[in-house]
Amino acid sequence: MSESHSPGKLITPSLVIARLATWPIGSITGLLLIDIGQTFNQSVAIMGQIRTIGSLVGVVFALLLGVLSVKYNHKTLLVTGLLLVAVSALGCWVSPSFLFISLAYPLSEIGTYMVRPMSFSLVGALLPREKRSSAISWMLTGMAIVGILGGFVINYLNGIGGWRTTFLGFALLMP
Repeated sequence: MSESHSPGKLITPSLVIARLATWPIGSITGLLLIDIGQTFNQSVAIMGQIRTIGSLVGVVFALLLGVLSVKYNHKTLLVTGLLLVAVSALGCWVSPSFLFISLAYPLSEIGTYMVRPMSFSLVGALLPREKRSSAISWMLTGMAIVGILGGFVINYLNGIGGWRTTFLGFALLMP
């Protein structure tokens, strides 16, 4: 970052929202796993495997991200991660089968593993040293607040229209 260029005032809120966008899908699948399993005639144990598969794919991708973060711009990787989370949410929402949701869900993990480290990288690259700790604390505080309130919102939305409505409403519209 050159000394004459300073980031806009919305950089911290933008990064907070980017981090918040990675939280809902895992929370929804965790809290509504029984409902999702009933939709696809699968047991909770089998349905829970989508989370396991997603985590394994995410960990493998995290190793690859080390190479990608050297080759590509951090902002590009962050936006790509957000797009993957959105595509995953839409894919899970419209999924007609267990196989389809099993393929769509891991995209959210890949996106999450892209967004979270790139948000920290952008804080380091764009903000002056004296503003970095404040930006990081806002990102972590936002995640904690959504973690506390998210369960209530998920329960409310699920009562209105089932898990698919919750996926669409919470995962795409929450951040």
